[in-house]
Amino acid sequence: MINEIMMAKDLLINGMRNGEELKIPDWFKKPDRVAFIGIGGSAMAGEIISWILTNIHGIPSQVFRGPEIPTNFFTDNTLVFIISYSGNTWETLAAFRSLKDVSSMKISVTSNGKLAELSSRFNISVIPLTPGIQPRSSLYEQVASLLMVLDKLGIHIRASQELEHSKHAIERVLNNEQDRAYEIASIIARKSVVIYGYRSMSVVAMRWKTQFNENAKMMAWYETLTEANHNSLVGWGESEESDNYSIIVLRSPREESEPVRETLNWFQEYLSKRFYLFTYETYEESLLARILSTCIMGDLISVKVSEIKNIDAKSVRPINALKNYMEKWGVYNYLGFDRF
Repeated sequence: MINEIMMAKDLLINGMRNGEELKIPDWFKKPDRVAFIGIGGSAMAGEIISWILTNIHGIPSQVFRGPEIPTNFFTDNTLVFIISYSGNTWETLAAFRSLKDVSSMKISVTSNGKLAELSSRFNISVIPLTPGIQPRSSLYEQVASLLMVLDKLGIHIRASQELEHSKHAIERVLNNEQDRAYEIASIIARKSVVIYGYRSMSVVAMRWKTQFNENAKMMAWYETLTEANHNSLVGWGESEESDNYSIIVLRSPREESEPVRETLNWFQEYLSKRFYLFTYETYEESLLARILSTCIMGDLISVKVSEIKNIDAKSVRPINALKNYMEKWGVYNYLGFDRF
């Protein structure tokens, strides 16, 4: 798995190229809202970009995870990215079916499978993903390709510049943070982890949570700050299980106002009296570089945990067992793809 993490910069570059080269239908126009349909690792790029679109550019954006979607959300001016790395995720395919007669601007993102086949049948453009890697490793390729497409459609987010900054920031983490990642991993490897983030770091906290789940095979949760100060703070203060948890706080000081900074400092000091707590801070000038470089640090730590525990970071046996069960149950027949 470490080899796939070390590919992140190259995958990002590949995504930039694929997004730039994508042939966009002539009738596409600048969207007034953007939707992402996906689940698991294939939804993470949507979560990152949706956060940026909504919170930085004021563009309505939503990530839909699951088979049921509100079709009345989608208008002629909605751009929809349908994302499934394998192309066979039944929940995403079910959402695709619901959108069959919706006239939104649709782009599929996949490495192969039924999504590629259906997209070809319905003349939907496809952004190709590098095959043969774990879906979660495709994050950086997906983010890059989607941002390039958004830029081409008139949402001026300085995609090329932001991705160039991100490329170098990712490289710095991979070159300089290996030892620190191992040090952190050695402390948290036998505990459950709760990750906190404020602003853009809240979506990165989600990524760390899922990477710890899948790569490190450990229980992990994420929460957003300063929301957690109004509920879970009490749980921590009264908890009698301080030996069972580690707490991680992800911070981007460029995004913290003075009162927020004071709040986060107090939160950390209060919890560190009873729990192992560490803070990871990013000071990159570019917002996207802050997000993606912190994502790659979480990737590194999660794989270092798997090495310490001597387990296969790539293995996702329970997920595969569920997929096999649903296929035997007949989910694809139930969805009726042969009758499209």
